[in-house]
Amino acid sequence: MNIDKLKGFIDLIGKGDSSRVSYFFNKHKERIHAGLLERLEKEPRTPYLRFVLETPEGHQRSWLYVEAFGKALAGDINFFLMDQENIGKIRAIEGHKIQDIIVLIIALKEITDRVKREGRLQRALLTESQFTKIYKEVIR
Repeated sequence: MNIDKLKGFIDLIGKGDSSRVSYFFNKHKERIHAGLLERLEKEPRTPYLRFVLETPEGHQRSWLYVEAFGKALAGDINFFLMDQENIGKIRAIEGHKIQDIIVLIIALKEITDRVKREGRLQRALLTESQFTKIYKEVIR
């Protein structure tokens, strides 16, 4: 994963009404995290998903991912980038495949969309096409 592209993704988010996005995301992050775990339950169990779903450390890691993403939306981009760089190295050493980890990213997007559809987002998040395009650039 290219850190410069990831930083560009966060910068692009900031070009919109970042205060609204950040406010919404951080206000609902517990609900988003719970929905994320619920959504991941529907995926085939890879070693990484077993870790995330079946261990306290995995639940904590998924919470830290949501927390770090919320901090990036609030303007603390370096926290998010450092977290992703550090955990990416750890996951690579552990032998996890990037495809297994990307499931978490996609699920986070789906859950925030679901919250949006339920009327809690209030026009604050990126459109699906923007999000997909940006993430494709980040993971190249």
